[in-house]
Amino acid sequence: MECVFCSIAEGKAHSAKLGENKNAIAILDAFPIMEGHTLVIPKTHHKALWDFNKEELHSVFDLIVDTERLLLKNLPCGGVDLRQHYRPFVPETRLAKEHVHFHLLPRKSWDQLFKNVGARETEMRKEPGQKDLDSLAQKIVGKQKKL
Repeated sequence: MECVFCSIAEGKAHSAKLGENKNAIAILDAFPIMEGHTLVIPKTHHKALWDFNKEELHSVFDLIVDTERLLLKNLPCGGVDLRQHYRPFVPETRLAKEHVHFHLLPRKSWDQLFKNVGARETEMRKEPGQKDLDSLAQKIVGKQKKL
């Protein structure tokens, strides 16, 4: 199965392009959560962030920053959420792709996303003690050096 994001990056499939650079393309999401929902897609097919070299990754993030500025300047929004999902346990579908990409979601105070998801997310938050946080950090880092 051909990767739709690779096809878009190669100009073989239509997209509503907002910008691009040497290593990435910014397009409007074909299945937006809200107006201006944008995807920044690396032109090289990678399944995970650690597959990128630093030059590629910096270039992708340069386009993310430029695109965020564009959204803030030209849409009625007060902020932008940046998301990247790594879910190898989810099979690829029309909405789940095995090609690293980033979502930029223009946000307004008390928008529908906050009303439907943000409030639940806030309810789910816990306040662990410092000892619990230290223990979890040790579990995640293990015996290797911290970053």
